[in-house]
Amino acid sequence: MADTPHLHLAGIPVRVDRSFFVIAVLLGWSPGRPVLSLVTWVAIVLVSVLAHELGHGLALRAYGLRPRILLYAMGGLTFHGPSPGRPLGPWRQIAVSLAGPAVGLALGAAVVALRGSVPVSGPLAATVLRDLVWVNVGWGVLNLVPMLPLDGGNVLKSFCDLATGGRGERPARIVSLAVAGLALLAALQLRSLWIAFVVVFLGASNLSALRGQRATGAPAPSGAGRDAPGRPAPAGLDDAREQFAAAPGDATGAALARELLRAGRLDEALALQTGPHAGALGPETAKVLLVALFGGGRYAEAAAAGARGWERNPDPRLAYDVACAWARAGNPGEAVAWLERAVQGGWQDPARLDADPDLDALRGTPAYEALRRRVG
Repeated sequence: MADTPHLHLAGIPVRVDRSFFVIAVLLGWSPGRPVLSLVTWVAIVLVSVLAHELGHGLALRAYGLRPRILLYAMGGLTFHGPSPGRPLGPWRQIAVSLAGPAVGLALGAAVVALRGSVPVSGPLAATVLRDLVWVNVGWGVLNLVPMLPLDGGNVLKSFCDLATGGRGERPARIVSLAVAGLALLAALQLRSLWIAFVVVFLGASNLSALRGQRATGAPAPSGAGRDAPGRPAPAGLDDAREQFAAAPGDATGAALARELLRAGRLDEALALQTGPHAGALGPETAKVLLVALFGGGRYAEAAAAGARGWERNPDPRLAYDVACAWARAGNPGEAVAWLERAVQGGWQDPARLDADPDLDALRGTPAYEALRRRVG
């Protein structure tokens, strides 16, 4: 499948997008800064953000979930597949949100203690220690500001969920906008253009989400549009059910499937493909289900979910993912057959065929090698 991890830390898959390094360099660059100092800065940002996200990931795993970590552009994202048990309630969400900053603050405190007890010689060593403290303590404190999508904002949303019975998205967004306004005034007072830029960016994100709520009549989740650009999905499970019932389709079905998975209701999410509105669903809903099952190691079921979506709308990219699932399930015959469907539908990516670890079981088999020659 796409987006395979680059490495595993403590058993958690981690993927690092190139945009992460680009932004890290831009944040650390200044006229006259030595190249070695800039390299150490990027390394510090990488290690510190990874430690922060590992805090989230280990907390999620403690609750029986399967976390994954992505580092990109403005920082990191830790997410998970469906819960095998009961949903992750607001109190557990708070614990997960605070676990990341706690790791960073602990790391920063250790550096402060080290700096106070060990003599520091040379400007580079002093810069490294200063950057370690700033990234872990400074960024950690800023990350606790009650403004979505920061960790402090997620804590705020969880408390709003407790107060509103699970409808805390909108009030949390409104509070986030108010906090953004105050933070922007403070940043301008301090003449910190970097903080002002971040605050404007986050404020615009919250404003866009609120406008999306008004447009759809339902709260938009923090990650709206990541899977389907331009299609804000409802945040609450009840809202998702209502929108799907009012307008059954692949987009509303995918949104409902995501909400069911977040609530740990995998069986209900899978039942969408066999329910009364199954005919309205297609590859978008199938991909949501396939990814969730694939991440849980249920490869044959993932392939079946993807195949049902493909039957209603033969998407070659979905056929490729079904092939990956069958390969992981130990069924090379089905895997090659679905690769054939992908190629016949116009899918052409020989580099991925050569590099995708999900297809390792196929390499060397006559059927796969014949297909590979045709694609190449």
